[in-house]
Amino acid sequence: MAATEGFTGAEIKRLVEDTKALYAFDRKTYRAPRTATEYFSEAAGAVRENKQRYDQAEAAARPRARSGRNYYPYLPEPHED
Repeated sequence: MAATEGFTGAEIKRLVEDTKALYAFDRKTYRAPRTATEYFSEAAGAVRENKQRYDQAEAAARPRARSGRNYYPYLPEPHED
């Protein structure tokens, strides 16, 4: 299905779990059940949004330069050659 294009195995596992949770929520709250495709599409959209947020956060964290501060004061400073 095109909705899962590029998903990893872990993301597909999350997709299945979210799909089941959406169905269970509708059952518990006495809502009319939707088709499996509707649950699947909603869960796939949520997983894709989370994947995009993670990718953006990772990209924003990459360019930060290290301060050079020794976070372990009990270790000697590294020597640069």
